[in-house]
Amino acid sequence: MEVSIPKPKTRKPDPLVPFGFFLAGLIDSDGHFSKIPQLVVEFHEKEIHTPYYLKKKIGYGIVSRVKNKKAVNFIMAHSLGLEKVCALVHNKLRHKDKIIQYNTRLRSLKNFTFTEKQLVFSIKENSWFSGFFMGDGCFQIKIIKRIQRKMPECRVVIQIDQKTDTLLLQIKNAFGGSVYFRKSQNTYYYSSVNFASAKRVIQYFDQFHLMGIKMTQYTLWRKVLLKIQIQNFNRTELDYRWITNVKKRMSCLSYS
Repeated sequence: MEVSIPKPKTRKPDPLVPFGFFLAGLIDSDGHFSKIPQLVVEFHEKEIHTPYYLKKKIGYGIVSRVKNKKAVNFIMAHSLGLEKVCALVHNKLRHKDKIIQYNTRLRSLKNFTFTEKQLVFSIKENSWFSGFFMGDGCFQIKIIKRIQRKMPECRVVIQIDQKTDTLLLQIKNAFGGSVYFRKSQNTYYYSSVNFASAKRVIQYFDQFHLMGIKMTQYTLWRKVLLKIQIQNFNRTELDYRWITNVKKRMSCLSYS
């Protein structure tokens, strides 16, 4: 599968099956099922349109700002809404803890069916990774200056942080790249590392789209990678100035 130079038109995961995978990815990243029971998914306040999209799509739920944080929660407590969520994400969750929460905290719901870890579906064949990346992923452009080189080195990568490496290893198997341990924080992170892995990421996100700010960041990040890999990139000062400007635009969209 080749990368299209023009970015495909953005579309949301509207049909139920793609939306179910997208929702499962969101839950696996920044969501949880509480004992009440209810579903809670946290978003940065700049992504507030996404929880409202979930509310509209599912037909239930509320969007609530988190006190003293630049965050909002999508909260689903209505039993009919939770039943709909169960049907949407059944056998689509990948995070062990979220599967345990689903199976132990939602059992009181009518028509409840246990969910299992589903590895039949490849990460690259559905919108689970789009939802997961919305929560825990980021696009990075790194400009590295080296003494022995006249012009700096440019790296175009994605990075995903997690407390464990289980899902990161699955992502590595799908796209290539590497998983690292961050000893100071006792956490793991995935990096696409090279252009071959980044190209696979483009092929995926061109088919299974992100939303909001993440989609805008992806569009800018994509332009840089394609300019370096496919178009005329001569490693001139003008080229690097353009990349630096794109990097600044992406920083303005960040969650800081």
